Amino acid sequence: ILVGQSAGAHIGGVVVARKVRDWIRMKSVGLGWDIQNCNHFSNELPPLASTYQPFDLKGFISTSAPHNLVSMREVFHRHGLSSSVQRSIFGGAESSARKHDNDGDDNHLFEKWSTYHLVQKCRLDYAEMEKLMQRRNCQPANGVTNGNGYTKISCRKIQHCDYFDSDDKFNPKLCNMLLKDIFPKLCVIHGTCDKTVPVKESIEFTSLLKEMDIPVVTKFYNGWSHTDPILEAPMRGNHLYHCDIFDLVCLWSDGMELCKHGAVCESVEPTLVAFDQSHPKLQSICPKVLVELARICNPF
Repeated sequence: ILVGQSAGAHIGGVVVARKVRDWIRMKSVGLGWDIQNCNHFSNELPPLASTYQPFDLKGFISTSAPHNLVSMREVFHRHGLSSSVQRSIFGGAESSARKHDNDGDDNHLFEKWSTYHLVQKCRLDYAEMEKLMQRRNCQPANGVTNGNGYTKISCRKIQHCDYFDSDDKFNPKLCNMLLKDIFPKLCVIHGTCDKTVPVKESIEFTSLLKEMDIPVVTKFYNGWSHTDPILEAPMRGNHLYHCDIFDLVCLWSDGMELCKHGAVCESVEPTLVAFDQSHPKLQSICPKVLVELARICNPF
């Protein structure tokens, strides 16, 4: 299970979305999609070198993440990260040729590293893959179409996701996989008083996921800042954030234990241990007044 906070959550979200796109593109090539001559993939980043599949992850927990880098540009600028610096970070060599600080005409540089936009592209990629599957006589089981015009393929859990059998022949029975099945389980966490990354980032991102029928767990902590989940709250002895993560890890891991050599012991009964908030190590480490004074010095 992948867990990230702030910049770490942004990187994790980008990796998950890109792994989903890589998987769809790989399957689409097997169905005959000529990606090299497809305008949809012009100027795209190459596939990630890792070999695991996106659904191999049990889940991804994103905390206080800047999901939409385009909408965050102004926020970053107010916090001292100028537009030119942002372009040099996310635009790479392409940004060096730009002489003016003219925002808006270079959003494509940021969309490559924006989880929000990458997830949107996953939907476009999946729609193209559906068209290819239909051409290869892999018709949707029910023909139901949602409001956005994307055909919903009947949902069936696929353990070995490949469209070709052992004889390298196309098998239409293996293509009944919804977009939500390709993504790992998702959880988005944010503090409502976050000034570094506004909470609307998570609200809009979760709205996009729900629009795409991708399940997501949301947890919004009332009155918490950008660093409350990992800093101020634990220092005061409040481990709500860690408790929520612990519960999700137990739930998503199914309580399975590993036998020798890494094999899953299916005969072992799941044993979910409750999070012990009364443990001595989880108590307040300093007076509340000091934590509140530290907030004044905290730039986040």
